[in-house]
This record gives sequence, structure tokens and C-alpha cells, in this order.
Amino acid sequence: MDDSSEEITNELENIQLYYENELLRSLLKQQQEEVMNKQNQIDQLQDKISVLLNAFVIKARGDQQLRKCTERCREEKKYLERDVMVKTNAYQEVELKYREMNRYVQEIEDQNKKLLTEISILTEKETIRQITSSQEHLGETRSCSSTPNLQELPRIKYAQDKDDKFEDKVKQRSRKLRLPMKKAKSFNFEKAVKANSKKDKLGVF
Repeated sequence: MDDSSEEITNELENIQLYYENELLRSLLKQQQEEVMNKQNQIDQLQDKISVLLNAFVIKARGDQQLRKCTERCREEKKYLERDVMVKTNAYQEVELKYREMNRYVQEIEDQNKKLLTEISILTEKETIRQITSSQEHLGETRSCSSTPNLQELPRIKYAQDKDDKFEDKVKQRSRKLRLPMKKAKSFNFEKAVKANSKKDKLGVF
């Protein structure tokens, strides 16, 4: 009886140990699965953290580039505003000069017309005077002998010199009129604007 009860006891202990081992194995497996799940969650969190860090880095770089672009745009805006102001001033200055030049040209043209009228009148008077003088001289020559009168020679020479001086005076006056007209007509508006822009830029910068 004692032997069989001891065997039963041993058998029961073995069964109990087996179930305890199985239970422990099951708990261990469960804990391993939980650890694996936790590790997966940690890996996922690390991936998310990496993505967020990359996003922060990209955002920081983007903000830096945006600041640089904004600063550059402000500088370019200032430069363009200065350039527009310089060109506007140059344009206004040249436009004023152009108007003055036009007014000057108009005055010269008016003077030219007036002088041409005066020259025409004087030329007509001089022509009449020369014709009259020639006719008088012809009458005197016919009435005199074939040899020229020595007393008349200085008067004739004086009349010729006077005619030459008159022609020279007319030519000189015409040249004086042509020079400012030529200068006024050769005035280039666009070149003057560019030249004034360059001059003002040198002064500004």
C-alpha cells in the first residue's frame, strides 16, 4: 500500500510539474510575443520620429532658403525702385531738354524765316540798285569818250566791293543759321536718356 501510494504521489507530482512547465512555457511565449509587439511598436515609433526629424530638417532648410529668397527679393526690389527712379529722373530731364531744344529750333526757324525775308528784300533792293547803277554808268560811258575816266574808277571799285561784302554777309548769316539747325536736328532723345541714366547711376551708387 505504501509503495503504490508513493507511486501515485510521485505521479501526481510529475503531472503537476508538467502542467506547471507548460503553463510557464505558455506564459514565456506570451511574454515573448508581447516583447516582440512592443519592439515592433518601438521600431514604428522610431520610424515616425525619423520622419518627423527629417521633416523638421527640411522645414528648417526651407525656412532658411525662404529667408534668403525674401532678403534677395527685397534687395532686388530696392535696386529696381532705384533704377526706376533714376530712369524717370533722366527721362524727365531729357524731356525738358528736348522741349527746350524744340522751342530753340522753333525760334531759329522763325528767325530764319524773318532773315530770309529780309535777305530777299535786301537782295531785291540791291538788284534794283545795281541795275539802276549799271544803267546810269552805261549812260555816262556812252556820253563820255572810249577812254575810262580815272576819277570814276574809285567809285566803281567801291560799288563792287560793297556788292562783294553784301554777298559775304549773306553767306555768313546763312552758315550761322544752318549750324544750330543741324545741331538741333541731330539731337537723339533715346541716347540722351541713356547717357543721363548712366550719369545719375554713378551719382546714386
